Amino acid sequence: MKKHIQSWLLVAAILTFVSCSSENDEIVADNETNKLMTFTATQEGDAVNTKTALSSDGKTIIWQTNDKISIFDGKGNQAFALKTGAGTNSATFEGTASEAVTYTAIYPYQQNATLSDGKVTKVTNVTLPATQKAIEGGFDPTAALMMAQSNNTSLQFKNVVGYVKVKPNFACSKIVLRSGSASEYLAGTGTLTYNSGDPTFNFSESNSKSHSITLEGNIESEKTYYIAVPTTQLTAGWTISFTTSDGSNVYTRKSKKDITFTRNKVINLGEFNTNEDYWLDDKGIVPDDQQVDMGLEVTIDSKKYKVYFAKSNLTATGLAANETDFGDYFAWASTEPWLTSY
Repeated sequence: MKKHIQSWLLVAAILTFVSCSSENDEIVADNETNKLMTFTATQEGDAVNTKTALSSDGKTIIWQTNDKISIFDGKGNQAFALKTGAGTNSATFEGTASEAVTYTAIYPYQQNATLSDGKVTKVTNVTLPATQKAIEGGFDPTAALMMAQSNNTSLQFKNVVGYVKVKPNFACSKIVLRSGSASEYLAGTGTLTYNSGDPTFNFSESNSKSHSITLEGNIESEKTYYIAVPTTQLTAGWTISFTTSDGSNVYTRKSKKDITFTRNKVINLGEFNTNEDYWLDDKGIVPDDQQVDMGLEVTIDSKKYKVYFAKSNLTATGLAANETDFGDYFAWASTEPWLTSY
């Protein structure tokens, strides 16, 4: 009887070993579905309009050494880093991913981005930053959103954003582009959709959005800078303000005309000089949909100005949210409340 028990224990041990070996083999097989891959990345259209960075001639597209892209293989968001092609307009990116029928890719790499319900045409949690780094003759690469889709490892990226070109003829610490309406957005987190090769960016499903973009950094006089903007129409006009490098002055220009930003296109707003007569005197900006035109006009130093009133009271943090909300009391020209009313 003892021999029979030992035999059965031996058989059981052998079966257990075989079973464990089988499970381990399956795990190894699953891991092998992710393999080292290389994608070739090119960019659409005219080199002037598509770019992650501009060369010194302002016309040639170049990839940069630290560039990364997100590859969606249906199982996750895989980070691929530039392998070859820095300084050229065609590069290779290397990383690990699973083989898939269709690959979706976005530039730059965004860790929190995901495919929407497994749909290869939609990527959610993509951010177009509201604060962008000022780069002379170029733009912030973190804002240069591009998207590609392919059935193989060749990716042709297409611009999601357009660009606004400005040239201040005085040194600045920041430039702020703002929509005329608080309900028309320029930055934030949204969804990228690849519609038959025409990528679009939508803020409607997001709670994180801004109606302004701030370009910050050492903005030199008589140099050109680009601001990345989404495809949108600002129906209530726009403003652009320039803060001098020492912070002593803010020059603001306002346009009541609508403006349309188109993907893969550059709109040149021109040059800005401190001695022009289009600057607003006040530093505060009130969106058009919160203004009341009283039909008043004043003349100061031979220049004519129109007078506008806000629809709601002023508080220490800006305009009150509703027309019936209380405001604060301010002394003339004071930036802090003299008395707060509740």
